[in-house]
Amino acid sequence: MNYSDLDNEIKDLIKGKIEINKPMKKYTSFKVGGKADIVAAVDQIDQLKKLIAYLKENNIPYFVIGNGTNLLIKDEGIRGVIIKLSGSFKKILITGQTIQAGAGVTLNKLLEMSIKYNLSGLEFTTGIPGSVGGSLLMNAGIKGCSIGGVVDWVKVLSPEMKEVILKAKEIKFYYRESNLSQYIILEAGFSLEKSSRKAILERIKLYQERRTSINFPNAGSIFKNPLGRFAGELIEKAGLKGYSIGDAQVFPGHANFIQNIGRAKAKDILLLIDKIKETVQAQFGVNLELEIKVVGDN
Repeated sequence: MNYSDLDNEIKDLIKGKIEINKPMKKYTSFKVGGKADIVAAVDQIDQLKKLIAYLKENNIPYFVIGNGTNLLIKDEGIRGVIIKLSGSFKKILITGQTIQAGAGVTLNKLLEMSIKYNLSGLEFTTGIPGSVGGSLLMNAGIKGCSIGGVVDWVKVLSPEMKEVILKAKEIKFYYRESNLSQYIILEAGFSLEKSSRKAILERIKLYQERRTSINFPNAGSIFKNPLGRFAGELIEKAGLKGYSIGDAQVFPGHANFIQNIGRAKAKDILLLIDKIKETVQAQFGVNLELEIKVVGDN
């Protein structure tokens, strides 16, 4: 199916901006990726439900993205519709010790609001890129702390297009994943604790000192840490720190990061990922599992 005329079909369903044949490098932190047939900004839940219902009825593929910080899109691009959550999906509401945030809210903004209202519990998110929706989906965090540990509830859109509120005890959070992939995350409530701003800022500083600083486009950690091991350490011991394919390079400062040092293509990054996996498997017998998500046509 040719999707070039699809924008005319969905303009009546949503009020947000619609873009045709848009290079996805604009929407990913890696700054790579081929074109999407359509990128549709959706502002309201009712518009989202109408759009998805239409796409399902017409067998048109779709993919929902947040900030694209844990995403590698192939050079061949993505067919169908990319749904970008905006508008009401970026709202924040503070009630007592709970922060209610839309799926499109960045973790940086969420942390900023917790500081403003002297609420503690999100300090570990400092420096973690991404949005609320994406972070819940992959249970973002650092060693000893994850977003699933401060969630009170999550509002989702079910495959049947029903809005459902899941309490924390109904959600399964694992290491860098959850069972939320069957849903579209709409918003969430985070249960925090009162604290002094000074104490919160001191904890944030400690976490900042532990984080890796990288200036070139990247998608954060590429691989999950194997049980009892560290992916970055294995990659470094394999002699791949600083190794490059095209403009895709294993970050010299931390081997579990790949950076785009110029005009890298998605295929360069994928080839580098394969090189890392094969080398680590050969030298240590460890199969590294991707933390990032790879999407797009072959």
